[in-house]
Amino acid sequence: MSLNFNLSRFISRLLGILICFSFVSNSFGQVIQQMTNILPPDVTTCTVPSAFPTLNAVYPPSITVAAGTVTGSGYATSNITIDNTPAAGTAVPLTDDAFAGPFPIGFTFNFYGVNYTNFYVSANGYIGFTSPLPSTFSFNGNDMTDIATLCDASNNLPSNAIFGYYQDFNPNGVANAVQYQTTGSAPNRVLTVYFSNLPFFSGCAGTSSFRVKIFETTGAIQIHVNNKPICSGMWQGGGYSGLAPQCPATVSGGCPSYTTGGADVALNNVAFQYTPFIAGSSAPITANLSSVSWSGISGTNGSSFNITNTTNTTASPIVLGSATQSPKKYIIKVTYDVPCASDIVYIDTFVIRYVAPPTSLFTATETGNAASTSICLSQTATITYTGNATAPLSAYTFLWNFDGGTAIPATVGAGPFQVSWGTPGTKNITLKVIAGTCTSAVTTKTIIVNPTPTSAFTVSNATLCLNPTTSISANTTVTFTGVVLPAPATAPVYTWNWSGGTVVSGTGAGPYVINWGTSGTKNITLTVSQNGCTSTV
Repeated sequence: MSLNFNLSRFISRLLGILICFSFVSNSFGQVIQQMTNILPPDVTTCTVPSAFPTLNAVYPPSITVAAGTVTGSGYATSNITIDNTPAAGTAVPLTDDAFAGPFPIGFTFNFYGVNYTNFYVSANGYIGFTSPLPSTFSFNGNDMTDIATLCDASNNLPSNAIFGYYQDFNPNGVANAVQYQTTGSAPNRVLTVYFSNLPFFSGCAGTSSFRVKIFETTGAIQIHVNNKPICSGMWQGGGYSGLAPQCPATVSGGCPSYTTGGADVALNNVAFQYTPFIAGSSAPITANLSSVSWSGISGTNGSSFNITNTTNTTASPIVLGSATQSPKKYIIKVTYDVPCASDIVYIDTFVIRYVAPPTSLFTATETGNAASTSICLSQTATITYTGNATAPLSAYTFLWNFDGGTAIPATVGAGPFQVSWGTPGTKNITLKVIAGTCTSAVTTKTIIVNPTPTSAFTVSNATLCLNPTTSISANTTVTFTGVVLPAPATAPVYTWNWSGGTVVSGTGAGPYVINWGTSGTKNITLTVSQNGCTSTV
């Protein structure tokens, strides 16, 4: 069984496609939002799979956030096409940990709300706008995404800088290892700073090539990494690619923005654009995917699942735990980083319940007489479900067919029901029960609805004279005209009351010849009983 979790349905405000995920984090906290329709509806199934379901998550790489969310100046990040044109321009020979400048940008460039016309370049893979740049590589595993850590002077970290890739490089004074040039014409000039074939300070073979581009008028920044291998032997392993505001943070009110950072990573032919925004502006801001995590909760004892790929940030399948019959709840948490504001975290849940295949057993008997499966037309039958469905019964669908009968209450749910029919005959009641993907066999029960006999009759002579000699009246003939079921139905029972008269002849339904020995009004009555049903008098 495969369940496709389409996270993209819950966000209609998509903006671009970010192939890699943003590492960015900040100290603004999180805004957690409970969502629906991120995951599919809950599932009830009667089949325990041999392997647990594979859960596929598809979610947008970025979303937009409404104006007013951002609390500081910063940059929104997106992927762009790599620039592999050859390096060119003025050479800047640099030795280990050295920096040089100022060099002319060639136009006025606004960085975190401050205008600059000159820049400095560091041997450790970045340009800065405030001199002096640090004279050593001082990463030491510090969290440069945290503004307080970045601006702590004791950490000696570079700020007010653009990091092509901040790591401990040593250009060894090679003239063309670092170059810069300004191209284009106003108001669309571009400064490009090239870092070409930079060797690491120590511990690793291989070189790195990347470039930083800054744009007039728009203030956009691009970082193009042609190749940057991992250097596991670096004495201060790790580094950053992105932007750092000026310290102290009160100068610009900005927040750091990085596409990669912390643990060292290999980058090949990737490029990122940083588009500036100002706090309080009306323009929407792009929030990039930061992390995706899965968790599971047992429905019976609260224990955790054996969950793999818990921080997966691709559309690859997530395999969760082993299959059992206890209900399970799965929780997905998707975090988007909002630059200079709180992260947005979307959470949704999915529950899968394993139930025994449902049964559709029920009883159908005369109301008040559980031993009888026949009723009179004026009576009701009681229909009672006796199958294995358990609470919550809302997880089941009961498909009743009362063969034309009228049920109280309406024919929804498990019942019990009181059912009556408007016509006599054999009534076949059926039930099928559905639980998720599981369907029971059909159960059929029969109720015999008998007609109620009628007791009508006629009298041939309603006025009789009493013979003065014999004191016996003349005879009258009583003829039954009611309705009963013919053979082979159970023979009807006729109960006559002649009001003191004498039966001259007749039995059963008659006809009867009757006379009376006294004068007066004589009331003849009849009730007819058949199959347990009795007529009115």
